[in-house]
Amino acid sequence: MRGVLLLHHGAVGDLIVSLPAIAAVREHFGGPLDALGHTERLQLIASGRGPVDNILCIDPLLWSRLNTCLHPVPEAWDRYQCVLAFTASRHLRANLAHALGPRAIVLPPPGAVRSKHVIDGLTDRLPQSVRVRVKRYPELCPTSSDLSAAARLARTDGSLIIHPGSGSRAKCWPAERFARVAAELADRLKLQVTVVIGPAEADRPDVLNAVRSAFAPLGAASIGPLPLTELAAVLAKAQLYLGNDSGPSHIAAALDRASVVIFGPSDPDIWAPRSRSGRLAVVAAPDGKLQNLSTDVVVEAALSLFNRSEGT
Repeated sequence: MRGVLLLHHGAVGDLIVSLPAIAAVREHFGGPLDALGHTERLQLIASGRGPVDNILCIDPLLWSRLNTCLHPVPEAWDRYQCVLAFTASRHLRANLAHALGPRAIVLPPPGAVRSKHVIDGLTDRLPQSVRVRVKRYPELCPTSSDLSAAARLARTDGSLIIHPGSGSRAKCWPAERFARVAAELADRLKLQVTVVIGPAEADRPDVLNAVRSAFAPLGAASIGPLPLTELAAVLAKAQLYLGNDSGPSHIAAALDRASVVIFGPSDPDIWAPRSRSGRLAVVAAPDGKLQNLSTDVVVEAALSLFNRSEGT
């Protein structure tokens, strides 16, 4: 029988926090690990960057039926030792259980975890039959071709990389405050500032204009939007990363970059990024209100983290 089939259609951050559970299942059953989901997102954890070996396609109509009614799963799924699914669909859960029995491991989507950190909430739900030591943090490793592509885009070695966006407007600290922090850190730490533009900002002209206007006086380099694999490669070169509660912030932590992550309405006890070395500073806005978070607090958190990371 073949190794593992992964079913994951979550957003970037959801995919990254799912990595420890995915990696544990792959280690237990062995490879290869095939995956179905959003192709570009899955590429972020495929081809040596993470645990996925192959990305497969599924007919959208069949996928819809599997999630909305009782329907036979594809016969090809029966060749896998395990099918690992992250889903809230009771129909998909029932279809997998009927066809595969205990060979189906169904975990909730990360957003359904409420009582503990999302990584713990997912890995703790793995069956006891998965007998491996589970890492409680995600890991990513850009390929050499990814790093070469990133080097052609900009020189980011020894830089402060800032991603001032997020998939949710409610999670975005004002761009002008990011710029003020960037100016002070660049001066005090002698770091080059690079601003990464994400897909969310590119689709919101008002946000994109606000970011460009805020950072223009700094003469900061601006990159993006980029494919996720190239974005990860750019982030991998950061000496210090600063961002909101967002997918790129989870990527930066999974790359083990020294990262300062700003939280507003989300609970950092559940959603804070994790990394191998723990070089992270989570700055939570007072009462979850980003407008109440001062630049001084973020600057001090960044300076403290940088000094710890650099051993000074």
